[in-house]
Amino acid sequence: GEPYDLECRIVRRDGEGRIIRVRLEVEHDKNGRPFRALGTIHDITEHKRALELARASQNRLHGLVENAPLVIWSLDASGKFEFVDGRAMQLMGMKADDYIGRSIFEDPDANPQTLDLARRALNGDEASGIDEKNGFVFEVQYSTLRDDDGKITGAIGVGIDITERRRAEEAARLSQTHLQAVMESAPVVIWATDAEGVFTVSQGRALEVIGLHPGEAIGRSLFEMYGEDSAIAEMARKALQGEESQSTLEVDGHIFDVRYGPTRAEDGSITGVVGVSYDITDRVKAQRERDESEERFARIVTNIPGMVYRFHRSLSGKMSFLHVSEGSRDVYGI
Repeated sequence: GEPYDLECRIVRRDGEGRIIRVRLEVEHDKNGRPFRALGTIHDITEHKRALELARASQNRLHGLVENAPLVIWSLDASGKFEFVDGRAMQLMGMKADDYIGRSIFEDPDANPQTLDLARRALNGDEASGIDEKNGFVFEVQYSTLRDDDGKITGAIGVGIDITERRRAEEAARLSQTHLQAVMESAPVVIWATDAEGVFTVSQGRALEVIGLHPGEAIGRSLFEMYGEDSAIAEMARKALQGEESQSTLEVDGHIFDVRYGPTRAEDGSITGVVGVSYDITDRVKAQRERDESEERFARIVTNIPGMVYRFHRSLSGKMSFLHVSEGSRDVYGI
Protein backbone atom coordinates (compact mmCIF):
# COMPACT_ATOMS: atom_id res chain seq x y z
CA GLY A 1 0.00 0.00 0.00
CA GLU A 2 3.02 2.33 -0.10
CA PRO A 3 3.35 4.90 -2.96
CA TYR A 4 6.45 4.81 -5.10
CA ASP A 5 8.31 7.03 -7.57
CA LEU A 6 10.55 5.46 -10.22
CA GLU A 7 12.65 6.67 -13.17
CA CYS A 8 13.56 4.17 -15.85
CA ARG A 9 14.71 3.94 -19.44
CA ILE A 10 12.57 2.37 -22.15
CA VAL A 11 13.10 1.65 -25.83
CA ARG A 12 10.29 2.49 -28.21
CA ARG A 13 9.33 0.38 -31.19
CA ASP A 14 11.26 2.68 -33.50
CA GLY A 15 14.41 1.99 -31.45
CA GLU A 16 14.62 5.39 -29.78
CA GLY A 17 15.47 5.38 -26.09
CA ARG A 18 13.41 7.53 -23.71
CA ILE A 19 13.47 8.22 -19.98
CA ILE A 20 10.17 8.03 -18.11
CA ARG A 21 9.05 8.73 -14.58
CA VAL A 22 6.44 6.40 -13.08
CA ARG A 23 4.53 7.51 -9.99
CA LEU A 24 1.94 5.37 -8.18
CA GLU A 25 -0.39 6.54 -5.42
CA VAL A 26 -2.61 4.12 -3.43
CA GLU A 27 -6.06 5.17 -2.20
CA HIS A 28 -7.50 3.69 0.99
CA ASP A 29 -11.08 3.18 2.13
CA LYS A 30 -12.50 4.48 5.38
CA ASN A 31 -11.09 1.48 7.17
CA GLY A 32 -7.59 2.23 5.90
CA ARG A 33 -7.49 -0.64 3.46
CA PRO A 34 -6.07 0.00 -0.04
CA PHE A 35 -8.72 -0.38 -2.68
CA ARG A 36 -7.38 1.52 -5.70
CA ALA A 37 -4.07 2.62 -7.23
CA LEU A 38 -3.61 5.70 -9.41
CA GLY A 39 -0.52 5.83 -11.60
CA THR A 40 1.06 8.45 -13.90
CA ILE A 41 3.80 8.11 -16.48
CA HIS A 42 5.72 11.17 -17.67
CA ASP A 43 8.30 11.35 -20.46
CA ILE A 44 11.16 13.30 -18.82
CA THR A 45 13.76 12.73 -21.55
CA GLU A 46 14.08 16.39 -22.54
CA HIS A 47 14.13 17.48 -18.91
CA LYS A 48 16.99 15.08 -18.21
CA ARG A 49 18.89 16.28 -21.26
CA ALA A 50 18.48 19.88 -20.17
CA LEU A 51 19.79 19.02 -16.71
CA GLU A 52 22.77 17.20 -18.21
CA LEU A 53 23.58 20.12 -20.50
CA ALA A 54 23.33 22.54 -17.58
CA ARG A 55 25.61 20.31 -15.49
CA ALA A 56 28.15 20.06 -18.32
CA SER A 57 28.01 23.81 -18.83
CA GLN A 58 28.55 24.37 -15.12
CA ASN A 59 31.54 22.02 -15.16
CA ARG A 60 33.05 23.81 -18.15
CA LEU A 61 32.55 27.17 -16.49
CA HIS A 62 34.14 25.89 -13.29
CA GLY A 63 37.09 24.51 -15.26
CA LEU A 64 37.45 27.80 -17.11
CA VAL A 65 37.44 29.83 -13.91
CA GLU A 66 39.88 27.46 -12.23
CA ASN A 67 42.37 27.29 -15.09
CA ALA A 68 42.06 30.41 -17.23
CA PRO A 69 43.98 33.58 -16.26
CA LEU A 70 40.88 35.55 -15.32
CA VAL A 71 38.75 36.81 -12.45
CA ILE A 72 34.93 36.76 -12.33
CA TRP A 73 32.99 38.73 -9.73
CA SER A 74 29.50 40.03 -9.06
CA LEU A 75 28.33 43.12 -7.19
CA ASP A 76 24.98 43.84 -5.59
CA ALA A 77 23.13 47.07 -6.34
CA SER A 78 25.19 48.96 -3.74
CA GLY A 79 28.52 47.73 -5.10
CA LYS A 80 29.26 45.03 -2.50
CA PHE A 81 31.02 41.88 -3.68
CA GLU A 82 28.74 38.84 -3.67
CA PHE A 83 31.03 36.47 -5.56
CA VAL A 84 34.71 36.45 -6.56
CA ASP A 85 36.62 33.59 -8.18
CA GLY A 86 39.31 32.84 -10.73
CA ARG A 87 42.87 31.58 -11.05
CA ALA A 88 44.18 35.11 -11.46
CA MET A 89 43.25 35.70 -7.81
CA GLN A 90 45.78 33.05 -6.81
CA LEU A 91 48.42 34.50 -9.14
CA MET A 92 48.07 37.86 -7.38
CA GLY A 93 48.10 36.27 -3.93
CA MET A 94 44.52 37.41 -3.19
CA LYS A 95 41.67 35.56 -1.46
CA ALA A 96 37.98 35.80 -2.32
CA ASP A 97 37.02 35.90 1.38
CA ASP A 98 38.83 39.23 1.69
CA TYR A 99 36.32 40.79 -0.72
CA ILE A 100 32.95 39.11 -0.13
CA GLY A 101 30.62 41.58 1.60
CA ARG A 102 32.92 44.56 1.04
CA SER A 103 32.06 47.45 -1.23
CA ILE A 104 34.24 47.95 -4.28
CA PHE A 105 33.97 51.69 -3.63
CA GLU A 106 35.64 51.27 -0.23
CA ASP A 107 38.71 49.51 -1.61
CA PRO A 108 41.63 51.93 -1.01
CA ASP A 109 43.72 50.20 -3.69
CA ALA A 110 41.04 50.34 -6.40
CA ASN A 111 41.96 52.07 -9.63
CA PRO A 112 39.75 55.18 -10.20
CA GLN A 113 39.03 53.98 -13.73
CA THR A 114 37.85 50.63 -12.35
CA LEU A 115 35.48 52.38 -9.94
CA ASP A 116 34.10 54.40 -12.83
CA LEU A 117 33.43 51.20 -14.80
CA ALA A 118 31.56 49.73 -11.81
CA ARG A 119 29.43 52.89 -11.41
CA ARG A 120 28.51 52.85 -15.08
CA ALA A 121 27.49 49.18 -14.92
CA LEU A 122 25.39 49.78 -11.78
CA ASN A 123 23.71 52.65 -13.64
CA GLY A 124 22.74 50.34 -16.49
CA ASP A 125 25.57 50.86 -18.99
CA GLU A 126 27.90 48.26 -20.47
CA ALA A 127 31.46 49.23 -19.58
CA SER A 128 34.95 48.01 -20.44
CA GLY A 129 38.49 49.17 -19.85
CA ILE A 130 41.96 48.32 -18.55
CA ASP A 131 42.81 47.81 -14.88
CA GLU A 132 46.21 47.34 -13.25
CA LYS A 133 46.56 45.67 -9.86
CA ASN A 134 49.55 44.20 -8.02
CA GLY A 135 51.68 44.43 -11.15
CA PHE A 136 49.11 42.63 -13.31
CA VAL A 137 47.17 44.13 -16.22
CA PHE A 138 43.54 43.13 -16.82
CA GLU A 139 41.08 43.73 -19.62
CA VAL A 140 37.83 44.36 -17.71
CA GLN A 141 34.26 43.95 -19.00
CA TYR A 142 31.19 44.88 -16.91
CA SER A 143 27.55 43.91 -17.56
CA THR A 144 24.45 45.05 -15.67
CA LEU A 145 22.28 42.50 -13.83
CA ARG A 146 18.48 43.01 -13.77
CA ASP A 147 15.49 41.17 -12.32
CA ASP A 148 12.39 40.10 -14.27
CA ASP A 149 10.93 43.61 -13.96
CA GLY A 150 14.05 45.22 -15.42
CA LYS A 151 15.21 46.65 -12.11
CA ILE A 152 18.99 46.79 -11.67
CA THR A 153 20.10 44.28 -9.05
CA GLY A 154 23.85 44.54 -9.50
CA ALA A 155 26.62 43.95 -12.01
CA ILE A 156 28.93 41.17 -13.10
CA GLY A 157 32.54 41.75 -14.05
CA VAL A 158 35.13 39.70 -15.90
CA GLY A 159 38.83 40.55 -15.83
CA ILE A 160 41.16 38.76 -18.26
CA ASP A 161 44.86 38.78 -17.39
CA ILE A 162 46.65 40.36 -20.36
CA THR A 163 49.93 41.04 -18.54
CA GLU A 164 52.03 38.81 -20.79
CA ARG A 165 50.32 40.17 -23.89
CA ARG A 166 51.05 43.72 -22.78
CA ARG A 167 54.69 42.82 -22.16
CA ALA A 168 54.92 41.17 -25.56
CA GLU A 169 53.31 44.20 -27.20
CA GLU A 170 55.73 46.53 -25.43
CA ALA A 171 58.70 44.36 -26.43
CA ALA A 172 57.43 44.32 -30.02
CA ARG A 173 56.97 48.10 -29.94
CA LEU A 174 60.53 48.62 -28.67
CA SER A 175 61.86 46.18 -31.24
CA GLN A 176 59.97 48.01 -33.96
CA THR A 177 61.32 51.33 -32.70
CA HIS A 178 64.88 50.01 -32.74
CA LEU A 179 64.40 48.48 -36.18
CA GLN A 180 62.95 51.73 -37.47
CA ALA A 181 65.94 53.64 -36.07
CA VAL A 182 68.31 51.25 -37.83
CA MET A 183 66.35 51.47 -41.07
CA GLU A 184 66.42 55.26 -40.96
CA SER A 185 70.15 55.52 -40.27
CA ALA A 186 71.86 52.54 -41.95
CA PRO A 187 72.32 52.35 -45.76
CA VAL A 188 70.10 49.27 -45.96
CA VAL A 189 66.97 48.16 -47.81
CA ILE A 190 64.80 45.37 -46.44
CA TRP A 191 62.08 44.13 -48.74
CA ALA A 192 59.78 41.18 -49.36
CA THR A 193 57.44 39.95 -52.07
CA ASP A 194 54.60 37.46 -52.27
CA ALA A 195 54.73 34.31 -54.39
CA GLU A 196 53.89 36.36 -57.50
CA GLY A 197 56.79 38.74 -56.98
CA VAL A 198 54.64 41.66 -55.80
CA PHE A 199 56.30 43.79 -53.12
CA THR A 200 54.73 43.50 -49.65
CA VAL A 201 57.55 45.24 -47.73
CA SER A 202 59.93 47.98 -48.85
CA GLN A 203 61.80 49.86 -46.13
CA GLY A 204 65.21 51.42 -45.55
CA ARG A 205 67.20 54.63 -45.94
CA ALA A 206 69.08 53.28 -48.96
CA LEU A 207 65.85 53.47 -50.99
CA GLU A 208 66.38 57.20 -51.44
CA VAL A 209 69.60 56.70 -53.42
CA ILE A 210 67.65 54.78 -56.08
CA GLY A 211 64.81 57.31 -56.16
CA LEU A 212 62.25 55.48 -54.01
CA HIS A 213 60.45 56.26 -50.77
CA PRO A 214 59.76 53.68 -48.03
CA GLY A 215 56.64 51.72 -48.95
CA GLU A 216 56.45 53.19 -52.46
CA ALA A 217 57.12 49.83 -54.15
CA ILE A 218 54.43 47.96 -52.18
CA GLY A 219 51.84 46.50 -54.54
CA ARG A 220 54.13 46.71 -57.57
CA SER A 221 55.72 43.75 -59.31
CA LEU A 222 59.47 43.26 -58.93
CA PHE A 223 59.59 41.78 -62.42
CA GLU A 224 57.87 44.81 -63.95
CA MET A 225 59.99 47.34 -62.04
CA TYR A 226 63.37 45.83 -62.92
CA GLY A 227 62.57 43.75 -66.00
CA GLU A 228 62.08 40.04 -66.50
CA ASP A 229 65.67 39.58 -67.72
CA SER A 230 67.39 41.61 -65.01
CA ALA A 231 69.79 40.10 -62.48
CA ILE A 232 67.37 41.11 -59.71
CA ALA A 233 64.54 39.17 -61.37
CA GLU A 234 66.78 36.13 -61.86
CA MET A 235 67.72 36.05 -58.17
CA ALA A 236 64.06 36.45 -57.19
CA ARG A 237 63.09 33.48 -59.37
CA LYS A 238 65.77 31.35 -57.70
CA ALA A 239 64.43 32.33 -54.28
CA LEU A 240 60.88 31.41 -55.35
CA GLN A 241 62.28 27.99 -56.25
CA GLY A 242 63.74 27.62 -52.76
CA GLU A 243 67.33 28.79 -53.32
CA GLU A 244 69.25 31.33 -51.27
CA SER A 245 71.68 33.56 -53.13
CA GLN A 246 74.07 36.48 -52.72
CA SER A 247 75.38 38.88 -55.29
CA THR A 248 76.73 42.38 -55.90
CA LEU A 249 74.46 44.47 -58.11
CA GLU A 250 74.66 48.00 -59.46
CA VAL A 251 71.41 50.00 -59.54
CA ASP A 252 71.29 53.60 -60.77
CA GLY A 253 75.01 54.07 -60.16
CA HIS A 254 74.95 52.58 -56.65
CA ILE A 255 76.46 49.23 -55.71
CA PHE A 256 74.57 46.88 -53.39
CA ASP A 257 75.49 43.68 -51.61
CA VAL A 258 72.22 41.76 -52.10
CA ARG A 259 71.07 38.62 -50.30
CA TYR A 260 67.88 36.77 -51.26
CA GLY A 261 65.98 33.88 -49.70
CA PRO A 262 62.54 32.24 -49.77
CA THR A 263 59.84 32.76 -47.14
CA ARG A 264 57.85 29.70 -46.17
CA ALA A 265 54.54 28.81 -44.54
CA GLU A 266 54.29 26.40 -41.61
CA ASP A 267 53.84 23.49 -44.04
CA GLY A 268 57.08 24.42 -45.82
CA SER A 269 55.48 25.82 -48.96
CA ILE A 270 57.14 28.92 -50.42
CA THR A 271 55.11 32.08 -49.89
CA GLY A 272 57.46 34.68 -51.31
CA VAL A 273 60.93 36.24 -51.22
CA VAL A 274 62.74 38.26 -48.59
CA GLY A 275 65.82 40.30 -49.38
CA VAL A 276 68.36 42.56 -47.71
CA SER A 277 70.36 45.02 -49.78
CA TYR A 278 73.29 46.91 -48.26
CA ASP A 279 74.67 49.97 -50.07
CA ILE A 280 78.42 49.33 -50.37
CA THR A 281 79.07 52.04 -52.96
CA ASP A 282 81.45 54.06 -50.76
CA ARG A 283 83.34 50.97 -49.67
CA VAL A 284 83.76 49.72 -53.24
CA LYS A 285 84.84 53.14 -54.49
CA ALA A 286 87.37 53.48 -51.67
CA GLN A 287 88.80 50.05 -52.51
CA ARG A 288 89.00 50.95 -56.19
CA GLU A 289 90.82 54.18 -55.34
CA ARG A 290 93.31 52.27 -53.19
CA ASP A 291 93.88 49.75 -55.96
CA GLU A 292 94.39 52.52 -58.53
CA SER A 293 96.78 54.34 -56.17
CA GLU A 294 98.81 51.17 -55.74
CA GLU A 295 98.97 50.69 -59.49
CA ARG A 296 100.10 54.29 -60.07
CA PHE A 297 102.77 54.00 -57.37
CA ALA A 298 104.01 50.72 -58.83
CA ARG A 299 104.27 52.23 -62.33
CA ILE A 300 106.19 55.23 -61.03
CA VAL A 301 108.77 53.39 -58.93
CA THR A 302 109.34 50.77 -61.58
CA ASN A 303 110.93 53.39 -63.83
CA ILE A 304 112.98 55.13 -61.11
CA PRO A 305 116.64 54.03 -60.86
CA GLY A 306 118.04 53.27 -57.44
CA MET A 307 116.32 52.20 -54.27
CA VAL A 308 112.65 52.95 -53.62
CA TYR A 309 110.68 51.26 -50.89
CA ARG A 310 107.73 51.92 -48.62
CA PHE A 311 107.25 50.43 -45.18
CA HIS A 312 104.86 50.47 -42.24
CA ARG A 313 105.72 50.55 -38.53
CA SER A 314 103.16 48.94 -36.22
CA LEU A 315 102.33 50.15 -32.69
CA SER A 316 104.64 47.48 -31.31
CA GLY A 317 107.54 48.91 -33.33
CA LYS A 318 107.66 46.10 -35.88
CA MET A 319 108.42 47.22 -39.43
CA SER A 320 107.04 45.64 -42.58
CA PHE A 321 107.61 46.59 -46.23
CA LEU A 322 104.61 47.57 -48.29
CA HIS A 323 106.57 48.00 -51.52
CA VAL A 324 110.14 47.32 -52.61
CA SER A 325 111.49 48.47 -56.00
CA GLU A 326 113.62 46.29 -58.23
CA GLY A 327 116.67 48.43 -57.38
CA SER A 328 116.17 47.76 -53.68
CA ARG A 329 115.75 44.07 -54.33
CA ASP A 330 119.10 44.02 -56.17
CA VAL A 331 120.87 45.83 -53.33
CA TYR A 332 119.42 43.74 -50.50
CA GLY A 333 119.27 40.53 -52.45
CA ILE A 334 115.56 40.01 -51.94
